[in-house]
Amino acid sequence: MIHDALITADELAQVTGYDQDAALKRALTQAGIVWFPGKHGRPWTTISLINQAGGIQAGAPAARKLGADDV
Repeated sequence: MIHDALITADELAQVTGYDQDAALKRALTQAGIVWFPGKHGRPWTTISLINQAGGIQAGAPAARKLGADDV
């Protein structure tokens, strides 16, 4: 079984700068990030759900790095 990295409300608040849970939930929703209510209703999500909102698919090959000849 693969375990996805959980992102806690405290970690989300640190990254986004939103201290209040309501503002944090609103920002996550507006960004298209699926979140779940945790203890006391505080939001949490996973790395995969954040990546999915950004258009990154799990297991997708990494983009090829461009070299000087490609530019």
